[in-house]
Amino acid sequence: MERKKGGVIFMSQKVHWPFDEHMAEALRQAVSSTLMDVFQISIKPESWRVGKKMPLALDSLDACKIDVKQEDVLCGAFIAAFSRDIVLKVLRQCDPDATEDPKIIEDAVGEIANMIYGAFKTGMNKTGYRLSMNLPLSLSGEIEAITQYEGAEKMILPFRADGFSCRVIITQDHKDS
Repeated sequence: MERKKGGVIFMSQKVHWPFDEHMAEALRQAVSSTLMDVFQISIKPESWRVGKKMPLALDSLDACKIDVKQEDVLCGAFIAAFSRDIVLKVLRQCDPDATEDPKIIEDAVGEIANMIYGAFKTGMNKTGYRLSMNLPLSLSGEIEAITQYEGAEKMILPFRADGFSCRVIITQDHKDS
């Protein structure tokens, strides 16, 4: 059953993401406004891609996910993955004496992801989406949390941050893909 509400099409209470240039631009702006404007980290976005068979490629990156909900309905995940060098650069801007303690790194990744997702959510909500903010979940060592999205429809926006590989990913709810 299809219904239109506030410019967004709902299909049987599940949202189908429009993986298009508008969403890619919202992601690019969220990454830039957070990393460039707040932390003075240079950003070079690469070409965004959409598909189901694309690997997440999170192996050497510090990552976390935030469940994406629209009007309290789970519709996918926002995954942010950063080079450890970028996480440490951000962390040391906030606390010059910060250590590489795994818990501190996880917290820093979650905070950076929250800032990027918050900017993305704001941009998307201005165009009719009703996305809500949720708490990040670290993906360090969480193989099941990562692999559940491998076959899901997703948009991947890779970018270079001060020359280091990073990426943000938006997925459909893996149960709907």
